[in-house]
Amino acid sequence: MGVPQYRFLHRQEGYGRAILEGHRLDPDDTLVLFSHSGINPVVLDMALMAKEKGMALVGVTSRPHSQATASRHSSGKKLYEVADVVIDTGAPLGDACVRLDGLEDPVAAVSSMLVMTVVDAMIAETARILVERGTPPHVEVNLNLPRETSARAQNDAGYAELWRRIASR
Repeated sequence: MGVPQYRFLHRQEGYGRAILEGHRLDPDDTLVLFSHSGINPVVLDMALMAKEKGMALVGVTSRPHSQATASRHSSGKKLYEVADVVIDTGAPLGDACVRLDGLEDPVAAVSSMLVMTVVDAMIAETARILVERGTPPHVEVNLNLPRETSARAQNDAGYAELWRRIASR
């Protein structure tokens, strides 16, 4: 899919629902949605469907951007208004943050870096909670370490367990 198709599709209602219909949605699960603006129909379709299914919803978005723009969804809602928990990246309106003489618009988007920081923090906190509960998670180990052989064995065991769980569903 090229840029023109992406620009078209993410503004069309119905696609978000179609995406989620391809998954087993469980009211005990939590859906985490990432959207810098939080205003486009695909992400809002998914957010609203998750709420209809009784799922908890976490929205990772930029309040400064979202509050300054209108929703493009027929509900008039924005991600931060639908989510149970909102993680505000604080990224500026338009995402870019470096102003240069000779350019009308800023450059250097920050939302991707901020979202990855949020993801890594969520992974670390989830691992901490699981260890605290006595069920430590599988940790994928970097193979570029002096202990590559044991790391590879640990990773292989983790994948085997993952496939066992998937097959049992």
